[in-house]
Amino acid sequence: MLRALVLLAGFLLLRVEGQQPNNLPSNGIQLYLPYEDRIIPDYSMIYASQFYDKDENNDAEDINDALWCQSANNVTNIGVWYHPNGIEVPLFDGDFTDPSAPSPLFSKRFNGQIALARRHGLSGYEGLYKCIIPDENGVDQTLVVGAYTDTGYNNNDGPDADPTMQFSLLSTSRLATPPVFSLSFNVSDGPPTTVRCSVNGNGISTELSRVISISNSFFIAPTGPVGDIIFSSVESVSMTVSWDEVPCNGRNGPITGYYLTYTNITSNTSYTVNITGGDNRMYNLTGLIPYTNYTVSIIPYNYNMNGPARQEIQLTAESKPSIVTNLTLANRHQSTVKVSWNPPTILNGIITVYEIRYRESTSTGPYNITNTTNTYYSIVGLIPNTSYTIGVRAYTSIGPGEWAAETINIAKVGNFTLKYLNATSIQMNWLPIPWASYYTVYYSSGCDDDSMNVSNETNQSVVSGLYSCLIYSFEMSVTIEINGTYYEGPRTVPTVSRSTDTMTTVLTTVLSTVSTTVLVKNGGTITGWIIGVTVLASLLAISVIIILVLVVYIKRANINQKSSLQLHRKLDNDIVMECSPAYRSTTKLNVEPVYDTTGPETTTPPAEYEIPTVS
Repeated sequence: MLRALVLLAGFLLLRVEGQQPNNLPSNGIQLYLPYEDRIIPDYSMIYASQFYDKDENNDAEDINDALWCQSANNVTNIGVWYHPNGIEVPLFDGDFTDPSAPSPLFSKRFNGQIALARRHGLSGYEGLYKCIIPDENGVDQTLVVGAYTDTGYNNNDGPDADPTMQFSLLSTSRLATPPVFSLSFNVSDGPPTTVRCSVNGNGISTELSRVISISNSFFIAPTGPVGDIIFSSVESVSMTVSWDEVPCNGRNGPITGYYLTYTNITSNTSYTVNITGGDNRMYNLTGLIPYTNYTVSIIPYNYNMNGPARQEIQLTAESKPSIVTNLTLANRHQSTVKVSWNPPTILNGIITVYEIRYRESTSTGPYNITNTTNTYYSIVGLIPNTSYTIGVRAYTSIGPGEWAAETINIAKVGNFTLKYLNATSIQMNWLPIPWASYYTVYYSSGCDDDSMNVSNETNQSVVSGLYSCLIYSFEMSVTIEINGTYYEGPRTVPTVSRSTDTMTTVLTTVLSTVSTTVLVKNGGTITGWIIGVTVLASLLAISVIIILVLVVYIKRANINQKSSLQLHRKLDNDIVMECSPAYRSTTKLNVEPVYDTTGPETTTPPAEYEIPTVS
């Protein structure tokens, strides 16, 4: 009987006290109000008649109607409650209904949760209560709830913890889930503690007279990237970039700006632009390189904290290419030139074709035009012994680049040189031309013009029988035969050569002989010999000049009588006598002396002649 009474008393006591809830969250933390059987949001507001230290509403599960701070971390002795002034709410280990429990509020721990129990009224204890409890990862989390007296709550349609707090919350269902209004707090350190909050988008501010000793102000960086990145007005050196805003659930506050970085993928060169203002979502990129891939990356930020980046790749438009390089012309045949080149250094796009043009260098008419996709081309059907100007340029889809041009002479004699052999012979040398039919040598002087053909099997020739008294000019051309037609090319630049003047040599010899005689025969006065030598030299020089004048005059007279002197070589019997070898020797005159027969023949010995002296 006694045992039955004890069990009955324990059962009645349990029904009065109530037990802890069994609805712990599977993850994270939460606030649970059993009296209303609601899980209430963080920063919710309740009044005194909504939480107790016992099972006030006698629900079927006998749950204690305190305010419960719960965690998915199901361990013992977990969590702490704090008064609005920052002081820890007393922790009690006894029964809820124990008369020795602290008043008006106390806390009591269970596995994974801690209760905030009320024994008496809240007058003087109104405000924001905080619960700090670790989550399933062991990281402390904070939950805040406003607790007020029934009168203060109802008279103001919300809390009024202090006369300086002036705001009201308009709601007909204050514990609705989700609530019909949105409430957010930004609590700063005090005193006084300033609470800035907004309700349904309208900002309100108030001050609490009590100081919250522990206050954390923290911001969260954006967790979402910007929306789609859009490219427009894409040109060869510029483009416009725009982007959609960060979704609301990824902003974590107002977006205050963006970092835009664009990178040249080819050169790996990057530039970053800081775009302030969350609504500025467009930027024009300039100074870009044509036909180049750029990576554009955009990072949103708030409170100087960066969110995740979003990037896209865009190719700039093509432009005209630069000039082709290393243009080379090679004469591969008597009427063919091979043209080769390297692509432009700066492509500025895809090279679609190369254009080749050519014409004779002396022509002012239209060019011959042809195209190729290779970097080489053979131009055929050219006229031998003709100079051509050849140009090449590259095309992209936008248009052509600049011309690169070179000039080539088809089958022109090169490196034509002269070598003096003797007074009447000159040797000519030149570079051979593979397709030459024969070479023609032209040589002329003031009184003699001639030419001769030379075999294509040699690259040197000797012209002999020249007149030592004349100056000659030499030229050479090459002739090529194609299909029975002979094409003679341009002549080389005239090269002048003068053989040794025989008369000058004779004069030098005579003067040398006289000088020697003077030195040997020194029987008289030296001054007389010097005068004699001087007179003799003057007479000899005058004689040479007279002979040269006569030779030139007679030669020119003979040239006027000949009609085909420039087209063929002269025969030996046509040589002008004035320049013949007979005139190269000094002629000695044998004059017989004439004597007077009326008187005896007498002679004066040489020793009786004296050279007059000059005093």
